[in-house]
Amino acid sequence: MISMRRRYKVYIVIAIILVSIYFGLQRSNLLDVVRAGDANIVNMTPVTKSFELLPNLTRYSIYLNAREDAGTVLELEEMLYRNYTVQEEIVDSTGAIIQEMAVVSPIVKKKFNVSSQVVAYAVIVPGEIGDEVLASIRSLNSYTTFEVEIRDQSFIIDFEKQIDNRGMAIDDLRNKLGDSRFFNSTMDIHNSINQLQNDIDSLRSEESQYLSRKNDPAFKIIVQNVGGSPVSMTRQIYGFFKNFVISFAALTMLLFLTYFALAIILRLMSYLGIRTSKSGGGGGYGGYSKYNTRYGSYGGRYGQYGRRRKVKRVYKNREESEKKETDGKPESDEKKT
Repeated sequence: MISMRRRYKVYIVIAIILVSIYFGLQRSNLLDVVRAGDANIVNMTPVTKSFELLPNLTRYSIYLNAREDAGTVLELEEMLYRNYTVQEEIVDSTGAIIQEMAVVSPIVKKKFNVSSQVVAYAVIVPGEIGDEVLASIRSLNSYTTFEVEIRDQSFIIDFEKQIDNRGMAIDDLRNKLGDSRFFNSTMDIHNSINQLQNDIDSLRSEESQYLSRKNDPAFKIIVQNVGGSPVSMTRQIYGFFKNFVISFAALTMLLFLTYFALAIILRLMSYLGIRTSKSGGGGGYGGYSKYNTRYGSYGGRYGQYGRRRKVKRVYKNREESEKKETDGKPESDEKKT
């Protein structure tokens, strides 16, 4: 069988217990409680970071409790992913205002499956339907409360004035094209007109983005208790002990199976003639068993671990030795002599 020092066995047992505790905490959701330091098992950091990146100046944080209505998520998504028909005013080429119908819908930037009990949404709602969508959400049975934040724009560009100034500069340059005094500068004038037109287009794009940031609110919607009532702490602790026992038994069984598998492999190797440190016919170090038997363990006559062993020799009297040899001869030899 495979031998192992006692301290290594203790290390293995401690490792199995620690791993079992980890699995117990993780599968019972108590690991998040330990990390957070309180009973709040929901980590809203990804939702908060994503919501903070939205440039909208008006922000709503809306909270729903799905425990009051099982269909909360379905009703909410029906509001967020549907198309809304609105009436827009468009100015035609003659300057007349035309009323047209347009279709708009909220932009769901991201949906977060925070946990088995919490779902969150980061949404940008067009300003034309902002009030309608907010009113629809507040009419849900699961609605609890909301918070609104309006950010001030520290520096506002007067886009219309900037566009008018560049338009006047373009008109002035076009007048110069018909003046013979600027005939040699025609190419430079055209380049200047193109540059001013690019500036106007850029300003209109920035104006559109600013109006979108100003008029379109951003919604952070958090739906709690999606799976029903929240899990009690007692149930979580019970789940921890249950998962701990299951993990401990599984790891222990896996360790025993690994141990016996190694023992069987070593035994088969011994039967096949493959010498190992644990083979029966190979001794302690493979083929050195006979050498060790003859000369002692780890060094033969030099003692254990190669240290020279002191041998006490007793020398007898030479005459006594010869006398014993003479006395020990058989009688048949004396008669022959």
